[in-house]
Amino acid sequence: MDKKRIQIIGWLLAFCSFLTLGSMIGYDASEEPSLVSNSINNPFNIVGVYIGYYFIKLGFGYAAYIIPLIGLTISFYLISNFSFMLSRLISYQLGLLFYLSITLGLFQNYNSLSSDISYEYSGLLGGLVLSLFHDWIGLIGSISLVALSWILLFVGFFNVDIYFLIFYIIHQILDHICPTRLERYKL
Repeated sequence: MDKKRIQIIGWLLAFCSFLTLGSMIGYDASEEPSLVSNSINNPFNIVGVYIGYYFIKLGFGYAAYIIPLIGLTISFYLISNFSFMLSRLISYQLGLLFYLSITLGLFQNYNSLSSDISYEYSGLLGGLVLSLFHDWIGLIGSISLVALSWILLFVGFFNVDIYFLIFYIIHQILDHICPTRLERYKL
């Protein structure tokens, strides 16, 4: 495909991403999708209600605001002449979307995980994954798994060496506690 067509596809994708973002910003939880536009408050009317309903209520909750960011990332790649690893960036954005949805559900339902779970912040998909984690590994295991997932996401994205970081922190703590010990043992 020639460069001009690729840029046109990029601009169309950017428009769709902004349409999706505007639909989600104008989302009202009390509106159910229908084909009648009499009582719709969304600025993008029926399409906006459907997009907001499926992405926020049935999908990933408020973490779904990352979906237009993914579309804008792809459109920027298609429009510009920048060369970056698009697949790596999109995979980390999808991980951010998934983990943020589960984390929002964990914060909202921290006290009531064993009883009724509310899917307002996490969406249905994030809430169901969270309830699956809670059923299998309990509350402490769910918190630990979510925390470990966040750590691994950031370590993978920023290429941080965990071993060196932990060794450096221990070295700094020992240096402040007992400076003569470090001189003897040369840690």
